[in-house]
Amino acid sequence: MMGSRWLEGMSKIVVALGSVARKVSEEAYCPVMIVH
Repeated sequence: MMGSRWLEGMSKIVVALGSVARKVSEEAYCPVMIVH
């Protein structure tokens, strides 16, 4: 389980690299639900 909120201070890195939650959902071997 992971949230879709960005950590403070990390938002610029997350924006530069793309959404962490989206990346996890794309790479996961099982179904993933992202809750905002």
